[in-house]
Amino acid sequence: SKVNLAEELKDAGRTNSAGRGIRSHSLLVTAEVALAAVLLVGAVLMLQSFRRLLAVDPGFQPEGVATFDISLTWARYPQVERRVQFFEQVRERLSRLPGVRAVGGISNLPLSGNEKMNYLVTEGAIPAPRGKEPMAEDRVITPGYFGAIGMTLMSGREFELADKADSTPVVIINEALARQFFPTGDAVGKHIKWAWDKDWKTIISIVRDVRGYALETQARPQVYVPYGQAVRYEMAMAVRADAAALPTLRSAIQQELKQLDAILPVANYRTMPELMAQATARPRFVALLLGLFATAALLLTVVGLYGVVAYGVTQRTREIGIRVALGAQPQNVLVLIVRQGIQPALLGMGIGLVSAFALMRLLISQLYEINPTDPATFGMVAFGLLLVSLIACYLPARRATKVDPMIALRCE
Repeated sequence: SKVNLAEELKDAGRTNSAGRGIRSHSLLVTAEVALAAVLLVGAVLMLQSFRRLLAVDPGFQPEGVATFDISLTWARYPQVERRVQFFEQVRERLSRLPGVRAVGGISNLPLSGNEKMNYLVTEGAIPAPRGKEPMAEDRVITPGYFGAIGMTLMSGREFELADKADSTPVVIINEALARQFFPTGDAVGKHIKWAWDKDWKTIISIVRDVRGYALETQARPQVYVPYGQAVRYEMAMAVRADAAALPTLRSAIQQELKQLDAILPVANYRTMPELMAQATARPRFVALLLGLFATAALLLTVVGLYGVVAYGVTQRTREIGIRVALGAQPQNVLVLIVRQGIQPALLGMGIGLVSAFALMRLLISQLYEINPTDPATFGMVAFGLLLVSLIACYLPARRATKVDPMIALRCE
């Protein structure tokens, strides 16, 4: 809207217009490189975090384990003894299936996103103010669960069918709880109870830590209670089977349950690897999304930088021809074009890395064991952007070295 028509129709006007165009395009390249730097840093951090998350040991062996939920109703199973008998029959029947190695149940599967926390009281400890007692995860399990899920018993014994309401209350604790409340290593034989409970429960063994709530969450203190002493209506069953038996395991389980209860469905059937994949779905999605955005921004940067440098070479054909005619060597022209083309990229890189340093702290809640200002990540992104920018500048600069001064001057 502010073009001087008389000036633009002259040679000088065209030169000034081309110069303004190159400068405006260079500003766009600077913005593209800055945005690409921010997105690349975020994508690399998320990919590193996701890789470390996949390498986390969950504390159990998920391969070869299928799970499903059983929900009993009070109308059909009002008596506690009947519910206990039902789950014992489920374990017995499923254990006899071909290829099945172990069967067990738990109130909340690890990595399912469900947990029940209760206030804990330990024997001999100084009573904490009401409501401020230490907390632990409360998980009810049946005999055989540790073998089915692939957990390691560190000491003591597993639960037995004899651990019922009329027997001595017993529990199994994990290593995290033992370290916190029994640092001297004498947890077995000691007593604990829930803050609302009257009866003390004897610790009979210690089991290895598992990531109960999420992979990115450290193992919390956990207390395992035998099903016979804390009967529930709903339980998640875990079945460990050979690889050859897994394809037909679901139908076999349905047939066995129908013989026990014709209207009881096999709900929420999935394998433990599928459950672990669901547990990492959010970080996987964030990493994929940032990766796609970063790739798009990088491609735009390459195309934009290449286009600006190529446009500049076209507009400066006469100048390059004069330089060559006066004795400039091809490498001199190459360095000149690359140096001038890389300047907006370097400026954008600096702006982008500084912005990323400030913005990546917002990702700290999404990162697992990764420093949001990791120097190696910033260095890798800077090197990658510099390399890509040099390549984008080199290609049109190389074409500039082949300008024939006679043809360039004759055209002018």
